[in-house]
Amino acid sequence: MCGIIGVIGDDHAEKTLVDGLKKLEYRGYDSAGISVIRNGKFKTIKATGHVSELDKKVGNKKSKIGIGHTRWATHGEVSEINSHPHVSTNKKIMVVHNGIIDNYDLLKTSLKKEGKVFKTQTDSEVIPNLIEKYYTDDPLAAVKSALADIEGTYGIAVMFADNPNIIIAAKMGSPIILGLGDNKNYISSDTLALVRHTNRVIHLEDGEIAVVTKENVDILDAFDSAIKESNVEIIDDADKDIALSDLGFPNYMIKEIFEQPESIRRCLAGRLDKKNGNTLLSGLNLERGELSSLSRVCFVACGTSLHAATIVSRMIEEFCKVPSRAYSASDIIDTNPIIGKNEMWFAISQSGETFDTLQAIREVSLKASSIKGIINVPGSTIARECGSGVYIHSGREISVASTKAFTSQLAALSMFSLKLARSKYLTQSQGKQFLEELCEIPEKIESVLRQQDPIKQAALKIKDAKNVMFIGRGMSEYVAKEGALKLKEISYIPSDAYSGAELKHGPIAMLSQGIPVIAVIPEDDAYERTLSNIHEAKARGSFIITVGSDSKEVKSISDINIPVPLTSKFLSPFLTIIPMQLIAYYTTLELGHNVDKPRNLAKSVTVG
Repeated sequence: MCGIIGVIGDDHAEKTLVDGLKKLEYRGYDSAGISVIRNGKFKTIKATGHVSELDKKVGNKKSKIGIGHTRWATHGEVSEINSHPHVSTNKKIMVVHNGIIDNYDLLKTSLKKEGKVFKTQTDSEVIPNLIEKYYTDDPLAAVKSALADIEGTYGIAVMFADNPNIIIAAKMGSPIILGLGDNKNYISSDTLALVRHTNRVIHLEDGEIAVVTKENVDILDAFDSAIKESNVEIIDDADKDIALSDLGFPNYMIKEIFEQPESIRRCLAGRLDKKNGNTLLSGLNLERGELSSLSRVCFVACGTSLHAATIVSRMIEEFCKVPSRAYSASDIIDTNPIIGKNEMWFAISQSGETFDTLQAIREVSLKASSIKGIINVPGSTIARECGSGVYIHSGREISVASTKAFTSQLAALSMFSLKLARSKYLTQSQGKQFLEELCEIPEKIESVLRQQDPIKQAALKIKDAKNVMFIGRGMSEYVAKEGALKLKEISYIPSDAYSGAELKHGPIAMLSQGIPVIAVIPEDDAYERTLSNIHEAKARGSFIITVGSDSKEVKSISDINIPVPLTSKFLSPFLTIIPMQLIAYYTTLELGHNVDKPRNLAKSVTVG
């Protein structure tokens, strides 16, 4: 999940590369580097840490061609020498790479026998040396021959010291986007790095190679020299950066938490049929009668998206009376689940580039008629592979810890659930009631966002904890799991979540005096049973933080109570997750960690 950038024809290549890497830093920030060609030689600058460290070294040099990379380490420690770009043994070929070369050990051993010298611990270093092996006077032929030897995934950009008028890019499993400028062209892992320079882009498909000059971009099949027709897409400039200070926020995570009411409203806009108590989801391309005949609804996702999928799968079984299951993408890849007739499958991904989810999509597509996407990023690989689906319209999410995308995914899937329920048994009036409650969710989230005091008190308690336990029942179990994930990924405090029903089957042994227990307890069918679980934790001396009900019974047993407004039990996760996000955020601030860029993590997981 590294980020790559390339430019040719720009009079300020160094500045363009560094600025682009800053936009791509969410993909990895262990180290960064750029390489340009000046006077027939490569000039390479690298730095560990954030791109700002690289920026300090670059200065005001002016070149016309260059490539850059921000790294999330997979093979090899974090160091300048392991940072990209990587150069060939003869110093004539420079490469940046995102992906994993599965057979790099074999390739490296073979290349060493041929006299190639390796200086890094990375798998990526085999690529420039492979290209050198095949290079005579035809850059394209050399790249094609090298790629034929590689097993694994890659998005690459390649420069040649003796040919400063060309960059070659190629894609297999990792995103490559070409930006088309005026007598200058660009290469990137994400449109975010391109919107400042152009709104015209081409998404490379797997197996394609691009020959990029300042005047032209030619797209070829890796195994065929024929030039292919490619669709030029126009991207919205809505993703252009606005300074956080201008928006009144100190970092992206809190900005994105507070954007949730509006992002949900955008997701719902134009998709509600209030007259008939139904939803309009034209992007799903549903055939008449398709929903009424469904035998099962399945989801494929990872991380936060998997929690959203699991919450909604519970909802579909109870609300829609249709069997449903949420699969981790790895379950699809590693096990071979049974896929039956009349099933509908969804892939859920904020970035639309998650490697494991993409692999799972391809596996499911072999056995199911289709798989639909719940995606935030138009034009992403998963969006294109799915063909149909729903864009959640939450807007660009920069912070590594996903917040607004999660609730927007819930919104999109809630609309689908209503549509499915209406096709089965739900009456018009019941549909209208559900829509009314769904439309009230943004305003109710705003009310939760206004009650900061108990949330900050909870953070002050948690910051010194050695571990934190989250509990919930039913749909709330997966709100608890998402809350635990948020806390551990940005505060680094060990946090686990359990069904309250499982507390006595092992986890209760972890409880002792003062250990924080965060209980998700909306006023739903599981309220009394969850309350009993809280009493069990309290009896072991735990510090009790409750999120949900503010009933007399809950308040009396809570050390800190964080109430949320009443809503349908199917919609309560929208509200109970907000304090979880804020607790993680304020705890991390208290500990002095970077809330947007937690260690060892990146926003988009584009490697397996």
